[in-house]
Amino acid sequence: GAACDAEYWVRQARETVRFAEGLRALRGHGCDLFLEVGTGQTLLSLGRKSFAEEGIAWLPSHRRGGDDWQVILQSLAALYVRGVGVDWEGFDRPYARRRVPAPTYPFERERHWVESARRGAAGFDVRGAAGHP
Repeated sequence: GAACDAEYWVRQARETVRFAEGLRALRGHGCDLFLEVGTGQTLLSLGRKSFAEEGIAWLPSHRRGGDDWQVILQSLAALYVRGVGVDWEGFDRPYARRRVPAPTYPFERERHWVESARRGAAGFDVRGAAGHP
C-alpha cells in the first residue's frame, strides 16, 4: 500500500505531522486507549497534554531504564481490563508447561505448593501489577 512506497516516506519526512489532529479525530470516534509502540514516550506525553480528560489510557511499550517485558505486560493487562480482546492462547504458546498434581476435590485437605506460584508464566510478578486487585 501507500505506506510502503518511497513517496510516502518523503512526504512523512518533509510535511507537517498532524498528530494532534489525528488524536482529535480518534477521540471524536470514542477512542480512549492509546498504546505507543516504540522506544520512547514522546507521543504519549503529547497526547496526555492535549487530552487531560479522565478515563483515557496512555500506555507505553517501553520505559527508559525499565524492564521492557514488564512494561509490555502491564500495558497488556491494562488493555485487557478495559475490554480489549487478547489471544491468550497465542500469547502463551511459546512457554513450556508441565502438569502439577493437585487434589481432585477441595476437602482433601492436602497442601500443594508450586515452586513458581508467585510469578506469572514469563516471570512477571503479578502481585505488583498496576491495577491488579
